[in-house]
Amino acid sequence: NALPDEDQIVKGLGMEYMQVPVDFSNPLLDDFYAFADSMQRNTGKKTLLHCQVNARATAFSFLYRVLYEDVPIAEAKEDMNTVWQPNEVWRDFIFEVMAQNDKDPNCEGCDWTPPPPRN
Repeated sequence: NALPDEDQIVKGLGMEYMQVPVDFSNPLLDDFYAFADSMQRNTGKKTLLHCQVNARATAFSFLYRVLYEDVPIAEAKEDMNTVWQPNEVWRDFIFEVMAQNDKDPNCEGCDWTPPPPRN
């Protein structure tokens, strides 16, 4: 949690709280599908999506928009890149989820080259 009592703060504001713990260095398919299931159960409701680094949330949002909301890949990728460019681990994860859903991640103008590692 970003805050030690984040769940209680959110619930205290009258909102539902769901945490999907994701290992930044090893995202799992089950992580994404738990997130997607929660989003599907709350369709039509206002949703706050966040993570401490905003990388996991951004990648999951990209995938959800493409797979469940039919947002064009180029549009969703451009939006994702304004927040974060996936490193190699996350690029490969995105490709795996998309392949499992018969989606090709390639599109005109989509450059999936990971940024150089930070030192």
